[in-house]
Amino acid sequence: MHTTKIFPGNSPLRGVNTIFANWLNVSVIARHIRIEIQDSNDDPCLRLEVYGCGNVLPDVPGMPSISNIKSRLAVITWKAAGDYLESQLERYVIRVSYENYTMKINVTSDLEEKYLTYNLRNLTEYTFYTVSIAAGSAIGISNFTEEVTFLTLYGPYLFLKEQNLKIVEVNEKNITIPCTGRSYPTPRVIWKKDGKEIQSRENIIDASINSTEASNNSTEVSNNSTEASNNSTEVSNNSTGASNNFIYQISTPSRLDNKSNVSIEVTSTLFVRTNGIKYEDHGNYTCEVLNVNESSIPLSKTVEIQ
Repeated sequence: MHTTKIFPGNSPLRGVNTIFANWLNVSVIARHIRIEIQDSNDDPCLRLEVYGCGNVLPDVPGMPSISNIKSRLAVITWKAAGDYLESQLERYVIRVSYENYTMKINVTSDLEEKYLTYNLRNLTEYTFYTVSIAAGSAIGISNFTEEVTFLTLYGPYLFLKEQNLKIVEVNEKNITIPCTGRSYPTPRVIWKKDGKEIQSRENIIDASINSTEASNNSTEVSNNSTEASNNSTEVSNNSTGASNNFIYQISTPSRLDNKSNVSIEVTSTLFVRTNGIKYEDHGNYTCEVLNVNESSIPLSKTVEIQ
C-alpha cells in the first residue's frame, strides 16, 4: 500500500541556508523512499537527510518544584527538557493526582523558555496532591518525572458563640469566652481589646513572681533558709491568685491531626477578672484567627461586654 505525505520545504522566509526538519508521526519500515518535488521557487534543488529511529522522544523535563501553596492554589516550576529546541516540543503534560482522581493538563505556551511555571488552580483544601511532568512532540511524549507530593492549606475558620454578652452587674464573676480557630498550618488565635493584645496568664504569673521576689529580696536579705522557703511558698500562692484580678487569655491547642501531624485547632479562652468584673472592663473584645501562610489578614469577630 502506497502512502503519500506532502512535506513543506525550506523557503526564503526561513532562510535558504537553514535546515528545516519534518517529522513522521509513526515509524516507517522501508527499503526505498521516493521523493517527488511538488513545487519550487525557481529551479528545484533538494538536499535530504533521512534519520533512522533511535530515541526520537523528547528528553524528560526537570523535576517539578511546588511553591506558594494555598488552600486553592499552588505554583509548579520545572526546567525544560534538555533537547527542548531540537525536538520541536509541542507541549508539556502535567499529570495531577489526588484521592482517586487523575487529570492531565497540556501546557502549550512558553515552550522555548528554559524554565517554566504553571498556576494550578481550583484545588481542594487540605488535600494531598501528586504532580509529575512529561515533554511532548509530534512523535510522542517522554517519560514522566518522579512524582512530587504536597498538601494544600486549610482555613482559617473562626468559631465564636457569644456575639453580644451583656454584663448586668458590676463584680459579676467567672466570665469566660472561648474562641476557636482552625487552619493548617496551626492557627494563631488571640484576643484583643481596642487593638491591643490581651496578655496571657503565664505573663501575669511571671510578672507577679518577679515583683514578689524583688520585694522580698530588698527587705529580707538576711532571712535564714526556713524563712526563704516560706517566702517561696508565699510567692507561689500570690502568683496563682494574681491572675484572678486581671483580664487574660489561655490558648489550648488540639491533639495532632493524623493527616498533617500538627494541631489544626486552637482555642483561646478569655477570662474577665475571675474575682469580679469592673466598670473599665466594659467594651469591645475581638478574637482574631490568623493563618500566615494563607493570608496576612486575620479573621475576626467581636464581643461587646456592656
